Amino acid sequence: MGKEEILEEIKRAEAEIKEMKKEARKKKEESIARAKQEAVELLSKEREEIDTEWNAQFNIEMEKLKNEKEAIIEAGRKDAAKERERAKGSVPAVVNALVEKFIQTVQKGA
Repeated sequence: MGKEEILEEIKRAEAEIKEMKKEARKKKEESIARAKQEAVELLSKEREEIDTEWNAQFNIEMEKLKNEKEAIIEAGRKDAAKERERAKGSVPAVVNALVEKFIQTVQKGA
């Protein structure tokens, strides 16, 4: 093998190495891009799952609050009805007391 053939062989080997490096760099960049995309997709999926879970829990809590509110309102209505009945029973007594007081006042003044 002559000098020129050896030089040509070295140039071919260098070109082949250069091409191999270029291909390796391309594969590396593709792998990184794929990994980034997978990470984005995974994060997106996790966020959706968290949002779904949070919304479900939020709806449960809102339903509990609604039920508690309705129970409080119903208890208030019952208390108001009791007070109304109690007041109805005492109105005649109050009226009678006022009439008595009025009569006593009139008799004192006469």
